[in-house]
Amino acid sequence: LPIYDSNGDLVSLDTAELIGVDTGTRISLPRMDKGRSNCTATTLADGRVLVTGGNDDLGVHSTAVLLSSDLSAFSAPIEMGASHAAHVALLLHDGRVLVLGGQVDFTGASSAAASIFDPSTNAFTPASSMHHGRQGMSATLLDDGRALVVGGYSDVETGVEGTAEIYDPSTDSWSETAPLPDLRAYAAAVTLHDGRAAIFGGFNATTTPTTPLLYDASTNSWAAGAPVALLEFAVPGAPALAFVLPVCD
Repeated sequence: LPIYDSNGDLVSLDTAELIGVDTGTRISLPRMDKGRSNCTATTLADGRVLVTGGNDDLGVHSTAVLLSSDLSAFSAPIEMGASHAAHVALLLHDGRVLVLGGQVDFTGASSAAASIFDPSTNAFTPASSMHHGRQGMSATLLDDGRALVVGGYSDVETGVEGTAEIYDPSTDSWSETAPLPDLRAYAAAVTLHDGRAAIFGGFNATTTPTTPLLYDASTNSWAAGAPVALLEFAVPGAPALAFVLPVCD
């Protein structure tokens, strides 16, 4: 999330912390190479954490860093091939990481660029670009291993996107889904136990919607779900979070 000081100026931190889920204990980790606001952090299969992109007051970053599995050090910067902030990083079924879209620079333009990080080589390779530039979009991995990317901002001037598309890592190709029933940016995306994708909250250019959007890949169709209650302190346009709970017998 972007962090601002009391004067409303952007603050990009190079610090990292580990927070205990049960105890709330905070452990300070080593510092990164630079401040990174609007970055992503993805846990790899080997226990390392990949931190990609982000920005500071000098611009949008085109590098990533790796936190070692023992949490003792961050790596030297790794070039991604494109600048990304307010973007998406998604762990694929084969252990690689898909990094895509986001803010290109401080002009407000959105990127359609995508790349894939391979943990076995610690390097990024270019992937096919999306059909639409997006920042503040949401994404989730479908059961068949494809990645669904939804909404976001095409750019600051144009506004919220009403499109979604699917990336197939086996063919390095994108296909557009049916149009969204409602605009969404900074929404939460999860894949449900029945295989459908659900999009919650976010911003639709007017307010925070209470009706989730459900995508069925087998029919390439969207439907509205049952409305959900908003917390009293929900802020219109603030990034949403959602989690799928395990099914217990």
